[in-house]
Amino acid sequence: LDLLIEVSVTPGTVSGNKQVVVFAKVSLDGTNWSSGPESGTTTTDEPDLYFLGTVPCNTNSTQQVKTLSVMSALGFIPAYIKPIIKNDTGAAVASSGNSVYYATVIGNAA
Repeated sequence: LDLLIEVSVTPGTVSGNKQVVVFAKVSLDGTNWSSGPESGTTTTDEPDLYFLGTVPCNTNSTQQVKTLSVMSALGFIPAYIKPIIKNDTGAAVASSGNSVYYATVIGNAA
């Protein structure tokens, strides 16, 4: 029914946009992926990525956690997904304590 992506990040001294942006690349076969960057600083091809949501990071040096619904963001659940995380806090994030987890949501017939 859904795929939940939980992002946990600890920013440094934030400035600028004060957020972490979460995107996705999707695939039907696990080999051929949708377009868009996976690393680097260029935003030229960023619009090709699927937008999942943001993690607000308004407090310095404090872990921020947010869970995002793939179904709500995309309107479908892809067979394969690569979460792409963009640090848009204006500062480096902590070297530890950052993570991405997922959980599938399934239902039973009544």
